[in-house]
Amino acid sequence: MKNLVKKPTYIFLLVFTLILSITFSSCTDNKAYTVQIQKADSLFTGQKFEEAKAHYAKALELNKDEVYPTEQIKKINVLLSKRVDVNYSNKIKEADSFFKNKQYNKAKKAYVDAGNIKPNESYPKTKISEITIAATKVKVVESKPFHIIAGSYALRTNATERQKKLTAIGRKSTLIRSRDGNYLVSLNSLSTITKAYNYLITLEEDFDTSIWVYKID
Repeated sequence: MKNLVKKPTYIFLLVFTLILSITFSSCTDNKAYTVQIQKADSLFTGQKFEEAKAHYAKALELNKDEVYPTEQIKKINVLLSKRVDVNYSNKIKEADSFFKNKQYNKAKKAYVDAGNIKPNESYPKTKISEITIAATKVKVVESKPFHIIAGSYALRTNATERQKKLTAIGRKSTLIRSRDGNYLVSLNSLSTITKAYNYLITLEEDFDTSIWVYKID
């Protein structure tokens, strides 16, 4: 008889303990959920959307049936998308302004930053290519219009090959563009035609008759 009394009592204690454990666990989860929601809401109010999103996600892990954190995450995704658009637009405006004023180094950096914000956009890449081309264009020295020319080439590559040969013998040179668009290899530039021809004479022994004076308009 004693055994029959003890057995139901033991089963009752097990069931009670299990219910108590589940209840306690549930209360703990609810408390943790509330803490995550409070943190997320505070961050959301402070416009720290990425951090808020992480806490809403944690809250959702604790209680998957709750609608609120899901809705908040959707709102954050929309806000972040708009923020990306604004940041990209502002950076492009900045880059375009630098480009217009021929501040190519600053423009290139701004276009790179814009491309990092929106990697799939082609516009920043196109403008960076334009900057690269602009940077390789030959600059005309207007203050010294009379140049000593050691070669005229239709192709830039041929002109640069001539420059390499001159460099090998210790001669510095620059590239300028002629009126007909050819690439001219300039050994020097001078302010007057007299100075140019006097300098030309000093080089004729090394270059024979393969050099001449050219005036940039």
